[in-house]
Amino acid sequence: MDLLGELLLSVRIDANSIGVLHAGADWGITMPVMERSAATLYSVLHAPCLLLREGKDDLLLVPGDSAIVLRDTAVAFASASCVSRVPFIELWRRQGLPEEFSARSRRSAPIHFGFDAPDRTPRLLTIAYMFHEPERSPLLSGLSDVVVLRGGGSASLPWLEATLDWLTSEDIAHKPGYLAPASLLAELVLTSFLREHLLSAPLAGAGWLQALTDPRMARALTAMHSQPELTWTVVTLAREASLSRAAFARRFTALLGQSPIQYLIGCRMRYAARSLTDGRVTVAALAERYGYRSESAFRTAFRKHFGMAPQAFARSTRTAKNDGEPVERHRSGMQESPLR
Repeated sequence: MDLLGELLLSVRIDANSIGVLHAGADWGITMPVMERSAATLYSVLHAPCLLLREGKDDLLLVPGDSAIVLRDTAVAFASASCVSRVPFIELWRRQGLPEEFSARSRRSAPIHFGFDAPDRTPRLLTIAYMFHEPERSPLLSGLSDVVVLRGGGSASLPWLEATLDWLTSEDIAHKPGYLAPASLLAELVLTSFLREHLLSAPLAGAGWLQALTDPRMARALTAMHSQPELTWTVVTLAREASLSRAAFARRFTALLGQSPIQYLIGCRMRYAARSLTDGRVTVAALAERYGYRSESAFRTAFRKHFGMAPQAFARSTRTAKNDGEPVERHRSGMQESPLR
């Protein structure tokens, strides 16, 4: 089973919005601090720039490099460290651009913003994402606040440069039908960047990422993900990992922050939620599939995990997916950054 693929599938995106920052030779911008359910991907287009974070060394990014900023992390970008920086919100409001960001308000073209200058060169491609329940994604919870990908993974993503050019092309964006492929490509870019990072970055610390590199833990995780409906116990999972029950339970909990059975229940609930959203099975069938003695027992477990009944979860997810109900507004996270 492709565990990394399952990890990436746990990242569910409610909406995305594409923008292009234009600037002259000397420029600096302080980005807003976003809410924790949002992330922004920045790809450097035509000239090097600096990524600045409070308390951290300046990071040089060159064309082809990208950074994914997660959670409520304050960052700024500039052509040089000595250049003064303008708050993003000031530029945004100066141009009279919309502050709302919801599943209803997907843009039919990229939003172009920036500085008044004789040479208004595209400097950064920005893609803002709103995640659906990011706290339930093992991948997102295990990533650092800023993830940098050098060269766009050019060796394994030969299509990336052409994709970014397509997303930022004003000629293409102003033709009908841009929205649908652009939204799908924006999700593809994020998923591909995360995959490249996971395949190339040194994995340190506890969590899913380190567990994937532990052959014994990987065997147990594969067993749970490939056959979550089986009546797994700590003993049978320890056998899959070729460890004693106590050693397996200690190592699993240390790496993933929860017991094997707690993890198994979460795994089952995520698969059940996916099936409910797709409308493939009934609640009764899911209760039987995952070994619950009754439909009522399954409903109780589902409500405990997701905070709502199975049918209510399915309805709310389908509604958000079909743009019938807005997700949280982008402007609620557009707080002033502490960076100056």
